Amino acid sequence: MKKKEHSLPIGFRLSRIDTEQFAILEEVYNPEAETSINVGLQFSAHPQKKGIGVHFGIQFKHKNEVFLLLKTACYFEIDPDNWGSLVNDKEESITLPKGFAAHLSVITVGTTRGILYEKLKEEPLFNQFILPTINVSRIVEEDIELQIA
Repeated sequence: MKKKEHSLPIGFRLSRIDTEQFAILEEVYNPEAETSINVGLQFSAHPQKKGIGVHFGIQFKHKNEVFLLLKTACYFEIDPDNWGSLVNDKEESITLPKGFAAHLSVITVGTTRGILYEKLKEEPLFNQFILPTINVSRIVEEDIELQIA
């Protein structure tokens, strides 16, 4: 399959934000224990709406036990004039150029940071937890191919 070059900007708009999962497991939390953060990023295609979903999850943990988790999704509608440039032969998949996928991811991570802040601001035990900056270029290292058939 011939790889398409994307030299022109891809038009889009943020159409929806969802909080897919949120939980505080207070019984697991130990203020004396070392905390680590795990993050995950996934993409979904929504061809009927000419849309892309970016799903981002974070887990705050002590060793292997999660005490705080949040999963969000941002949905983006792609400009109909640009959608065709993302669709591969026979319309079985779409390819998100690496830079575009990273850009949508940065928006989603920033949105998640705000959601986390709002969820925790009235929680005295947990309001010190913020999502640190995330270098999405280390997560999105290549073009993203999504099946749509």
